[in-house]
Amino acid sequence: MISPGPGNGHWVRTRTEEDRAAFLTEKRAEQERMVRPGVGAVVILVVAVCLLVAWLLWAMF
Repeated sequence: MISPGPGNGHWVRTRTEEDRAAFLTEKRAEQERMVRPGVGAVVILVVAVCLLVAWLLWAMF
């Protein structure tokens, strides 16, 4: 449903309880995705650690 805003000529979307629940669910999922590292980040981290170990071994000998 679309209803006019408070006298300023703008239109505001009226949210239902289902819209609110879906929004909150998506917001929580988005926050979880921001905290957990993705597959690409893990691969880059593993490659960086392997390169660091190889460099340290090369420097020792």
